[in-house]
Amino acid sequence: MSNVFLTLEKFLVLGKGSNEKPKLLSVKPTDTFAKVLETFKEARVHRLYILDDDNNPKGVITLGDVLRLFD
Repeated sequence: MSNVFLTLEKFLVLGKGSNEKPKLLSVKPTDTFAKVLETFKEARVHRLYILDDDNNPKGVITLGDVLRLFD
């Protein structure tokens, strides 16, 4: 069976050798734009989750969102 049909939970642990889930890369709504850019750069990802003070997801910011600011 193809990995495409696995649940997200099972897909995320493929090849990890354990049930450890990957770290959620996130920023806070109070972070500066510079901090968001630095997080993108350091993590080398194209998506960051926005978490509130209680670590509840509030949204997602992508590199595409950032690039649209410069249109």
